[in-house]
Amino acid sequence: MATSIRLDDSFEARLSRLASLTDRPKSFYIRKLFEDYFENLEDYYLAEKADQTPEPIYTLDEVVQELGLDR
Repeated sequence: MATSIRLDDSFEARLSRLASLTDRPKSFYIRKLFEDYFENLEDYYLAEKADQTPEPIYTLDEVVQELGLDR
């Protein structure tokens, strides 16, 4: 799917410089930015949801005792 985005001049210059230095197309870095951003955003929302889900919290001592482990 083709999508267009408008970049400000300073970002465009930085992107062009990076692409030139590494011999990679600008699209490589734009795609990488989106992939990394969405992965982080998805992780954030999963963590936020987990934070809101009430689950018991156990101390290490409680886990050791429950599992019958020696410390």
